[in-house]
Amino acid sequence: MNLFLNREVRRPEVSDAHSPYLAARREWDERYGDLITRARNWRVMAALCSLVALLATAGIVSLSVRSHVVPFVVLVDNLGRPVASGTTPSK
Repeated sequence: MNLFLNREVRRPEVSDAHSPYLAARREWDERYGDLITRARNWRVMAALCSLVALLATAGIVSLSVRSHVVPFVVLVDNLGRPVASGTTPSK
């Protein structure tokens, strides 16, 4: 048994003369179906890009809120040589 066997879907043969509604539907799909599909794809991509931008902005904001600055103090003598250095005690 082959799982990848292509199976044909049988559709009833309907001529355009017997069904003007199906003929009009096929004509509509040929004219505007591709445009509608492309517009929907671009809308989906725009929504995904907006979501990625929102997540990136939220990540940057969370990193900026979480970070803190630790001052590093260096004591120098009259000639500019370092004598002592270290961080200040935190509160």
